[in-house]
Amino acid sequence: MTYAEVDRLKGLMSTYVISLLTDRQFIIKMTKNCDLKKILEPNEINWDHEQVPKNITNEELNIGWDFRIFNMLKESISLFTNLNSKNLIKVKSGMMFANGLIENCNLKEKIEKLGYEQSKFHIAYQFNKLYKQLFKLNNQTQKRYDEFLKKLKPNSHSKLICYQIRKGDPGQRNEKDEYFEKDFWNFINKTFLSSRNVSSNYKIFVTSDLEYVKLDAKNYFKNNEVIFSEHSSIHIDQDEIIMNVIEWKAFYLIFM
Repeated sequence: MTYAEVDRLKGLMSTYVISLLTDRQFIIKMTKNCDLKKILEPNEINWDHEQVPKNITNEELNIGWDFRIFNMLKESISLFTNLNSKNLIKVKSGMMFANGLIENCNLKEKIEKLGYEQSKFHIAYQFNKLYKQLFKLNNQTQKRYDEFLKKLKPNSHSKLICYQIRKGDPGQRNEKDEYFEKDFWNFINKTFLSSRNVSSNYKIFVTSDLEYVKLDAKNYFKNNEVIFSEHSSIHIDQDEIIMNVIEWKAFYLIFM
């Protein structure tokens, strides 16, 4: 998973939840820097944007990272229902803005009719369920995924250690945290690899937002196979970032 893509998924899932509550069809248009349809295809929900008719009324909501919306949604979803006269609402966001819905008492009955417990109607709790409703791997990606899984764990006797090191942007890091990944490596070494009888059975799968972290892991665990995707620690919107402002090229559409 590339970075910024994760933010897009947060906004995407939040918009999908709003579509369920407003009885609108959910559509995705994500083509800039990462064409979603080259990786995924619709599963239970047909979200393909090409089905939307041309020349229809529409309104754009650029939510971005406006955290005020959390409190707004605790009281009302009028931000969306006030646009009932519009055929199409275009939503841009990079955060899980719909999480305030768990405190909206006016929506309790509606949420429960959808099959959810309101106290758990939070994107983090429901992500797996929502994701499966929306997506499945296309044939090409599924084939690559199966091959990769076989490489990670070729048989029932092989063992796999997975870890992710997320260090964040340079301006967000403290000096003391600059090399904290070594604490993880020492933990893995002492917990899993100290016994020579079984240590050779372990493969180590590493993901990180910094490329050098994965390379350092390979140098550290010299007696084990370290697996990672090369040149995958990228920000898919990096070219769009100017003075900390992102021009969003991903639209989540709710169609009426």
